[in-house]
Amino acid sequence: MVMMVITIAAATTAALITSTQNTSGRERQGARAFTGSEAGLDLAANAVITSVYNGSSTLPADGTVISGTRSVAASTSVDQNKTVDWTATFSTATGAWTVQSTAVSPTGQVTKLLREKLQLVTQPGGTTTSPIWGYGFVTGGAPYGGAPSYGAICSLASTTTLAGSATIVSPTWINGDVCISGGSNPSFGNLSTTALNTVYIGGSLFVKGVNYAIGTPTGTGNGRVASAQIVGGCWAQPQSGWTLLSGCDANQNLNANSSPTAGSGVQALNYFPTLPSPVPTKPSFESADELSTYNSVASRPAQPCSNVGGSSPFTDNDNVPNVSRGTLDFVATIGSTSWDCVTPGGELKFTKAAGSTPGYLTITGKVFIDGSITFGSQSMFYKGSGTLYVDGTVVFGKGGANFCAATAAALLSGNCDSTWDPNTDVNRLQLAAVNHTLIQTPAPRSTTSTGFSVSSPQGNSLFQGAAYANGAFDLGASGRVTGAVFADQAHLQGDASFASMSTPPDGSIGQTTGTVNTWSVAPHSWRECPAVTGCS
Repeated sequence: MVMMVITIAAATTAALITSTQNTSGRERQGARAFTGSEAGLDLAANAVITSVYNGSSTLPADGTVISGTRSVAASTSVDQNKTVDWTATFSTATGAWTVQSTAVSPTGQVTKLLREKLQLVTQPGGTTTSPIWGYGFVTGGAPYGGAPSYGAICSLASTTTLAGSATIVSPTWINGDVCISGGSNPSFGNLSTTALNTVYIGGSLFVKGVNYAIGTPTGTGNGRVASAQIVGGCWAQPQSGWTLLSGCDANQNLNANSSPTAGSGVQALNYFPTLPSPVPTKPSFESADELSTYNSVASRPAQPCSNVGGSSPFTDNDNVPNVSRGTLDFVATIGSTSWDCVTPGGELKFTKAAGSTPGYLTITGKVFIDGSITFGSQSMFYKGSGTLYVDGTVVFGKGGANFCAATAAALLSGNCDSTWDPNTDVNRLQLAAVNHTLIQTPAPRSTTSTGFSVSSPQGNSLFQGAAYANGAFDLGASGRVTGAVFADQAHLQGDASFASMSTPPDGSIGQTTGTVNTWSVAPHSWRECPAVTGCS
């Protein structure tokens, strides 16, 4: 009897131990299958986030499926599970990915099926830069609509004109007409014998007083430009009277002072280049753009500076973009003490330097001044990358009215740094005269009014940055701009040391920010489903 009881007890104990071991083993297999299936959800989510549909402005097609499998091989297994299968399926009805993962435990005993959803998140992104930033000089407008003649075209304020010492040695795109009346040889040239430029003129070209209008013969100066396309044809006045040339592509010079023989004065390697697509045009900034910019970035009573540094002295005095500040002397308005102004769209900060050096501005993003500005005889320096919008005009009207990048050399010497390069230096500024209130609505905006002027009648003035004008850009005999210029038309006499800027300043006109799609786990969407019947 005793032996029988002991035997039964031993057998019971052995069976209990075996049962416990089986239960424990199954639980371990279930835990491994569960963690494997969780890992499968992560694999599926990662596949969606790294797919072409993430960061795209378009959505996947309905029913798009991404899938994958991790097998028992040591190099590909997940927590030693036999298999982990995952899928991600997109539905246009819900605008979400349904992510599902199935994991089979190492022994094949347990299968776990998990599911969740990835919802659409749309956020700002995808900044697009207009190809026009590949040019150093751009004018909009349109060719003269009547029969072309020197008297009809060259007397118009809407025509781009070059005289005096004006020479453009950067890639150029001019939508309208061009008149050249004396000045440099050539008026449009190359930066060097290796840095060849392109010139596009959408209207007519009138030339007198120079032998070389565009480019020079091979071996002379910097040689022929890479391409010169003049859509409206070429007119020349070698001695007296105007001659309409049969074409602009003869590589003949004007011979203005030696004989009545007229060539086009155009020397190019290519006269019929393939035009870029889309066709470049001056970046637009209309009344709606101005209002949006004002509401988002202007320092004004309804939206004052948000930082401890205090208000900008350029703060608007009402809540309407209507040049209410009038005309401000830029350097005098900055003042002699440091200040800092932050708005949701950008920051403008002045740091007063020691001694007689005036100090420097730091600009980030977009800043709006509700008025016109002029520059006196002092130099002012800027740091950072941003765009200064001026709801009026910009005038450099006195000698030595310099506005330059605050490079280390410039701050050390107190003078503009002649080696500043807008494509390599971190300090880049666009100074934009949006100029919309010169002609009040409902009358259309006039593009013949001068929006940006570097006239400097009393001496040299220099702006290092990108100039933008709604209306005309005027460059006097003693003025210089060493960045890109965008305007409706231009009248040039001074040193046109323009330069293309492949990396435009932050917040500049010609850059647009769209939206991109990304994906995140939808709240309360995770669930464990029956392995046999699946999720309902």
